[in-house]
Amino acid sequence: MAQNIKNQLKKSKVWLANKIKLIRKTNQPITNKVSSWGGPAGIALIFFLIILSCFYSSSEAQTLKQQLLRNPQDLKSQLKLTEIFLTNHQFIAAEKMLSLMESNQKNNSQVLALRQQKNLSDPEDIKKMITFWEKILTEKPHYRDAYLQLAVLHYKVWQNEKAEEYLKKALITDPNFEPTLKLKQLISFP
Repeated sequence: MAQNIKNQLKKSKVWLANKIKLIRKTNQPITNKVSSWGGPAGIALIFFLIILSCFYSSSEAQTLKQQLLRNPQDLKSQLKLTEIFLTNHQFIAAEKMLSLMESNQKNNSQVLALRQQKNLSDPEDIKKMITFWEKILTEKPHYRDAYLQLAVLHYKVWQNEKAEEYLKKALITDPNFEPTLKLKQLISFP
């Protein structure tokens, strides 16, 4: 019985060695073909991507930037690009565009509207406005508009507890002031 098991093991080792040799012979030409085509195929792929990128349409922001490179004074492109920056919360880029437009266009209503939109969207500007309104409240402690502004500003920066506190103070100062009542419904504090 032990002799029979040894013979079976010997036969299986020989069988396995033959299979490994067969697999190596079969795979060798395939690997040679793949490696010989890998370099040229990679170069062709890169070339194809470069050509494709020439025909690929760029984003609206990229198009506007290219227009501004050709004509830096194009107010329409500047305004649209600033709107895109504000929509995408790119406040530093929007600030640069606004400063540029304000230096060239002193009293343009569209530029002023974008400046206001940026001030009401940028968390850094909101913090500055909060500081401003808090200073007003130290000088005029019963100024309902300051409480209302602080409620709105704190709500914009997700400080709901402070927003609720200032809204309640605005309601105590003037319980029938319509903007405060509308804000209470909008924020829906209990």
